[in-house]
Amino acid sequence: MKDLDDVKMKALTKMIVELMRDPMIMFSDEIRGLEDPFEIDLMELIAYLFELVHRFYYKRPYNYMFHWANKVGSWVEEDNIDQLLQEKYIPEVLKDE
Repeated sequence: MKDLDDVKMKALTKMIVELMRDPMIMFSDEIRGLEDPFEIDLMELIAYLFELVHRFYYKRPYNYMFHWANKVGSWVEEDNIDQLLQEKYIPEVLKDE
């Protein structure tokens, strides 16, 4: 997907919303990557990456994936990734440089 346009953004949004609203995914620790409590929550990572793409394309936040996940009784946070990056991954990146 080299070029984003409104149709592709809407299709991407629909695809990710379907993931967020699927109880088989949202309540599966294995699919979400939560077998180990120190692993990354894959659905939150997807929500975060979608938030970045949305902000890049539309120049405004989406901030709504938590709502779609909440529809099935689950939850995601688009902003918690910053804390994870600061605590674990940024120090590792800086160490490797």
